[in-house]
Amino acid sequence: MTYIQKNKFEIFYSELIRVNKFINLTSITDRNEVEIKHFNDSLSAIEVIKKINQQLCTMHYALSTEIIDIGTGAGFPSIPLAIMLPNINFTLIETVGKKVNFLLDIKEKLRLENIEIIKSRVEDLNKDKKYDVCVSRAVASLPTLLEYCLPFTKLDGHLIVYKGNNYIEELENSKKALVELGGEIIDIKHYNLKLGEEIIERVLIIVKKITETPNKYPRGSNKPRLKPL
Repeated sequence: MTYIQKNKFEIFYSELIRVNKFINLTSITDRNEVEIKHFNDSLSAIEVIKKINQQLCTMHYALSTEIIDIGTGAGFPSIPLAIMLPNINFTLIETVGKKVNFLLDIKEKLRLENIEIIKSRVEDLNKDKKYDVCVSRAVASLPTLLEYCLPFTKLDGHLIVYKGNNYIEELENSKKALVELGGEIIDIKHYNLKLGEEIIERVLIIVKKITETPNKYPRGSNKPRLKPL
């Protein structure tokens, strides 16, 4: 990590804590906890993304990988990733206006030219625009996330979902959604976050889009959450 990147994380932390006094961005405010549970956790996907980017650049000369972050909240995982991967473009989707304003301010303060912030519900996004990679962290159950994310993922693109160690039941409940939405789980990467004596078990669920998603998805009226596939 360069000095400039370290400084950006310092500014991000300071602004996160300052603004959190006025709007609910995170329940985690201790410096060490933010570093481990937010920053390091977000960066756990960096090698997966680098590998995908390398593959894309090999197939398409000078291509810039496009990543969408569904339900980014206070900017996780995309802002830490964007700091470390300045040549990759990130589109952050958030519905809450106050959080969007925070993200816009952070983009300016950190001079992150590789991020775009869109205030929108997922079901209102333009489905003609599709991305190489979709990431999502701490948003919803896996069946719901599949419906939110796969419609905006390119064919042969990837979805990276951050989950805790209680993911097995979600996998079982996702079989129908995977078939219906055109996804296939190709890898589950286990990793640990160490916070003092505490070991936090986490996983990245990697889904590849193998067939086109029917145009009716994602459904409106909050159905992906209320009535998951």
